[in-house]
Amino acid sequence: MIEFLVLSLSSIEDAQKESVCGLGLRSVIQALEEKGSLSISDLGIDKAVTCILGIVNEHKAESVRLEACEVLSELISAFGSSLVVYHSQLLRTVLICLFSTRPALRKRAIQACCGLSWSMENQLFSHLYEFLLLKVESCCRIKATPSSELITFLESMASLVSQATSLSELKTVLQCLCAISKNSTRLSLFVPRTTTACNKLLIETSSLTCFDSEPEDCDLDDDTSWKVRRACLRAIEAAIDGYPQETATLYKLVSPRLLELLASEREESVRMELCSCFSALLKHTRLTSSSASVTVSQRLGDQSSTIKLHNALSFNSLLAPSVQAELECLLQDPNSPNSQLALIMPQLYRLLFLQCAAPGTVLSDGLKRSKSLPKMTPAVRHAGILLVKDLAFAMPAQLKAFFEHVIAIVQDALCDASFSNTAKIDFANVLVLLLMTHPSSVLKPHLAKLVQVTAIGLKDPFYRVVLEALDLCQLLARSLKMLAGASFVNSLVKSLLIQVQAQDKDLELREKALSTA
Repeated sequence: MIEFLVLSLSSIEDAQKESVCGLGLRSVIQALEEKGSLSISDLGIDKAVTCILGIVNEHKAESVRLEACEVLSELISAFGSSLVVYHSQLLRTVLICLFSTRPALRKRAIQACCGLSWSMENQLFSHLYEFLLLKVESCCRIKATPSSELITFLESMASLVSQATSLSELKTVLQCLCAISKNSTRLSLFVPRTTTACNKLLIETSSLTCFDSEPEDCDLDDDTSWKVRRACLRAIEAAIDGYPQETATLYKLVSPRLLELLASEREESVRMELCSCFSALLKHTRLTSSSASVTVSQRLGDQSSTIKLHNALSFNSLLAPSVQAELECLLQDPNSPNSQLALIMPQLYRLLFLQCAAPGTVLSDGLKRSKSLPKMTPAVRHAGILLVKDLAFAMPAQLKAFFEHVIAIVQDALCDASFSNTAKIDFANVLVLLLMTHPSSVLKPHLAKLVQVTAIGLKDPFYRVVLEALDLCQLLARSLKMLAGASFVNSLVKSLLIQVQAQDKDLELREKALSTA
């Protein structure tokens, strides 16, 4: 059956029948994958691989090559570890497809490359990674010479290394680099070189539009270099996640450029990826390495709330003397991730304020969100506030200097009708988290603003936003007593009574409002 389908795929000239043959081959491969007790020879897979490689390399019809490459990805996924003798041929074929003129074929090649990276031997993985890095380095004018082993492996394809790279090809190379970087067990040798190249490429992106033409022929309206920046950031994020033991080094390597980009980037998708990169750094800066979700039950007055946290200590333990002592030691160690984060935190918070705050917001320290700055979308502002949450877990009890910034951002979001209910919940939850990870004494200068934000949250029409505001209210009530803030009690009680007396409110919400009052 496999032989018949492969032969049909190579000889049929009807696009619909080509798709049927490709679908049939993939279905047969998936069915044969379950026959693990039989060898690839018994299953006829070895002959199929040879034929499919020939189609991908030599067939004149691009549509047939596309179907064959998709079948090849399926074969690698199902039988990759059993195809060791074909790995070199497979890799050469995939590298050629990465530079096809058809985006769809390049996409299939990335998938095949990713699958192959999990089963190929270390030497072949090194050849693949070195080749991709050389292509990136050539684009950002980093002089690098391919190893003799790579030249020998590539054979007649060695010219691919020095061949000029177009913008779309560079994007494909970066996407492939990101995909194979998920194989973190083999990544450590390449991470410093990868981040250096990507860092340099982020600086060079202003000239990337002109890769395929003379400078005078460039049209800035057609600038798509943001796609390269986004792919570059994804590769950096993959390197961060794959090399957690060197997080402090990665802070030094990438954070200066990431901060510059956060200050100047206008493309929304790139800003979102920037936030994702910083989130990866912060995740590896937390004081715990637990990979499981931790369920934390926290008693707030008479109301018990259960909160799911990932890779985080419980709220109570974040303020424990032992944890604070550990954090203090880490902050004094110049080679720790926490000390590196402390160096960039003022600038990072300022940029997050500019990203998250509404235009025209002015703070007491003189920081202002100018109306002339481009308006950020709700999605970008939401991503920014989630970074504040990550910072709270990475640096518990260390964010008191930024309370005013966060309160202003949350107040803006709760009053903005363009935000989704999910986003408003996260904004309110950030304040709850900050109050629970800082001693009550830190709150005293901000009590009036906190009470005002709580009252706004309690008036929100969505009940889950109100529930977050009730958590905030309970924490404030406990702090008001210690900080002699009795003058604010009446304002909170009035808002709570409205919730208790409302007949159209959820019963859980009314009960919680009553217990809070």
